[in-house]
Amino acid sequence: MITLPTLDTLTMMAATPAAIMVGAALLEALLPRPDWLRLSASEPLLSRLGHRVHRPDGTPKAQWQAGILALIVVWLPCAAGLWAVRNLALSEPLFDLLFLLLMLESRPLRTLSTACGALLKSDALPLARLQAAPWLKRETGKLSAMGLAKA
Repeated sequence: MITLPTLDTLTMMAATPAAIMVGAALLEALLPRPDWLRLSASEPLLSRLGHRVHRPDGTPKAQWQAGILALIVVWLPCAAGLWAVRNLALSEPLFDLLFLLLMLESRPLRTLSTACGALLKSDALPLARLQAAPWLKRETGKLSAMGLAKA
């Protein structure tokens, strides 16, 4: 005779890290999210802040101060907010699932890979290089079609 798992057993299994990660990945793939809710939406703002406080011609002391400023302005409020929300969460596994859902961003990368693949198939290598450069954060002008596909 086969025994069915109890509700307590199912709850314990759903709270495992593997189940939380799989659930977050499935939700991220299936649920649409607006662009303003993605963490990549804050990247231009942080980039502007970085260019404003960190100049390449600056002294090592100025670069050190820019690094400390970045920690204070960006990391400290994020850590404090995360700690406060986690302590107020009704369920730790649910909080972990929602936090992972916020962190995962595969849809823009899937769109980029599909678009670059279509450009590579139509022999538009320079256009594919230009489209991939902001996401790769590197110089793409010398990449071959194979190198672009691997990157």
